[in-house]
Amino acid sequence: MAGKEFHSTTLEPETQLLFKPLIFDVLLETVDAVVLISDKNGRILRSNIATTHITGYSARETNGSLFSDIFLLEESKSQKAKYFKPLQTKGNFRSQNILKTKNDKLKLISWNHKYFNAAGQEFIISSGIDISWQHEAEIVIKESEQRIKTIIENAPDGVIVLDAKGKITDWNYKAEQIFGWEADEVTGQALYDVLTHGNHDAAQTTALLNALHVATRKHTRRQIEFKALHKTGYEIDVAVNISPTKLNGKYIFIGFLRDVTEQKRANKALEHKTAQLDEAQKIAHIGSWEWDITANKITWTDELHRMFGVSRENFAGSYESYMQVVHPDDREFVNKAIQQSFEHKVPFNFDHRILRSDGSIRSIYSKGNIETDIDGNPVRMTGIAQDVTHFYKTHQTLQFTQFSVDKASDAVFWVQENARFIYVNESACKMFGYSQEELLTMHVYELETSTHGKANWPKFWEELKIRKSALVESSVRRKDGTIFPLEINTSYFQYEGKEIKVSYARDITERKQNEQKIKTANNDLSTFIYRCTHDLKAPLSSILGLVNLAETEVTDPNALEYLVMIKECTAKLNNILLMLIQTMSVRDNKVAATAINFHNSVSEILDSLKFIPDFSTIRIGLHIDAAEFYSDKSLLTCILQNIIENAIKYRNLAKEEPWVKINIQQDKELVYINISDNGVGIETALQDRIFDLFYRGTSEYKGSGLGLYIVKSAVEKLGGIIGVESAPGQGTLFKIELPSNPKPIQ
Repeated sequence: MAGKEFHSTTLEPETQLLFKPLIFDVLLETVDAVVLISDKNGRILRSNIATTHITGYSARETNGSLFSDIFLLEESKSQKAKYFKPLQTKGNFRSQNILKTKNDKLKLISWNHKYFNAAGQEFIISSGIDISWQHEAEIVIKESEQRIKTIIENAPDGVIVLDAKGKITDWNYKAEQIFGWEADEVTGQALYDVLTHGNHDAAQTTALLNALHVATRKHTRRQIEFKALHKTGYEIDVAVNISPTKLNGKYIFIGFLRDVTEQKRANKALEHKTAQLDEAQKIAHIGSWEWDITANKITWTDELHRMFGVSRENFAGSYESYMQVVHPDDREFVNKAIQQSFEHKVPFNFDHRILRSDGSIRSIYSKGNIETDIDGNPVRMTGIAQDVTHFYKTHQTLQFTQFSVDKASDAVFWVQENARFIYVNESACKMFGYSQEELLTMHVYELETSTHGKANWPKFWEELKIRKSALVESSVRRKDGTIFPLEINTSYFQYEGKEIKVSYARDITERKQNEQKIKTANNDLSTFIYRCTHDLKAPLSSILGLVNLAETEVTDPNALEYLVMIKECTAKLNNILLMLIQTMSVRDNKVAATAINFHNSVSEILDSLKFIPDFSTIRIGLHIDAAEFYSDKSLLTCILQNIIENAIKYRNLAKEEPWVKINIQQDKELVYINISDNGVGIETALQDRIFDLFYRGTSEYKGSGLGLYIVKSAVEKLGGIIGVESAPGQGTLFKIELPSNPKPIQ
């Protein structure tokens, strides 16, 4: 193959013209590709200089040789037939094959074979381009793509690829794990449609598109956080970092996506724990600190800043700035304690005072530990500080309280469950005539005059545990044998695991004597009032009778007017006498509980009041929901009679439709009576005094000032309570609560 030559003289004249060197050089030598002209048998007739550069074979070596012998490897000889395809089709043909150069290098050549006919002879022009570099680049690209794909598929984060409209073009295996959707299921879908199952609003889509726009415009990475739904429906928190890149002239977005649900929960838990620690320090008034000794940098927690009254901005964070807060009188002591900790490498704890910027002084308990380096030099100190101002004040208060109890004018003593004294103050010793040492060996019932004190003690103790407190009166005997009355206010509580009865006792000898005097005076007063009302009642009745008789005989208008005035004054005086009698009756009579029929009682009262002028114009509203109820009928009638009568008398004449509403409800233990009206009302300033004896809120209306006093006395006699709500011009509401089966009040 190497020694063969080609002689152009074997060609026809027209053909020889084609292969003249000058023409061929001009046409072909400027082409940077292998150019060969072969006959119909595949024998090379002509080659250009680029053939030598690319293959290493000279024209002398190629001309006259078969194309397949030089440019096809042995394993590629099967492609020889394809070389003659242009002759068969009389057209073009493209092929690729690996070419072995003269120096045994392999190159990938892309061939373009073209058939032509010149002067009746058939030829093939073959041009070949070395595409080895392109092939190698494709291999490198494929390997790179495979590496990238492997990296993405095995990435710890989900990786998604979005187009400019936010639609998914790809995502990796981790994304499939996070959301449950396979890549084929989501490709072409909008990201938010997939991650929210379509249940998102326009704002979410706009937020995504805005993020893509900003990332494109600024060529920066954008981070988005949102809540997404797993394929199965449960909610997860997602963080996506999106970066823009250009591919084929268009922007795409690569997102690195991570399920941050657990991270958010952990952060929330950490925030909660931090808040709890801060709150715990705040509640306990304990702050912690750290001192980097080498850098002389002190760090305080928020509570310590609050405690010392120094903001973070105003605290220099040095040992010197800390000492500035310490009370001037305590600085030497504090500095000495810390220096001793330095020298001996031991913890410290001490109490000291601080002087806050607002001038207040607080007591602080400080405790610290010291850390050293490998050479034993102090490098770090940590500790806590607690505001113990309250404890100091409490201790002082307790000391004062103890002193006050010891010096109290009343006897104070503590008794255990076994009735033994465990504490007595000075007044108790003076009251009972025993020394403190003597009383602490005695039982409380040893002071009582009753011979049943010891036997009754267990029962009294159990009742006190249930009731928690009791106010009792008892007769006790002093050491000298004298007996005196004692009022004892007793409470039960537990102290340091022990059950204790604390009693405050007072000698009530003088009070008992005064009570007896008051009782005697009240009896005398009752007797006086009874006799006065009895003695005055008959003359008043006679006066009224004479006035009525005179009215039938006297014709003089002036005289008749005087008779009317006498009659009104006499009636008023008679009413006062009746009210006084009622007052004494309420005070002195014992409660006699009988069954009460509210319907009958109210009807009887309304019948007795129907002669009041304009009674028929008043709308009476009555609602009674009470079944079996027991009380004193006369007292209850007195209560209802006075309140209903007042509501009618003090109606608002300016209103077209006056009304009185009576509402009575009952539960298991109480009856609730509400009597309201839309009358003139009572000024707020007067409402606390309307139940006082002989008090009248206004002189515009006639009255004795006894009615509401009698009402309150009767209510309290029955063990109940009464209240009033009123506004001038709006009306009044009386609210009464009475117990069923009341006990007489002594």
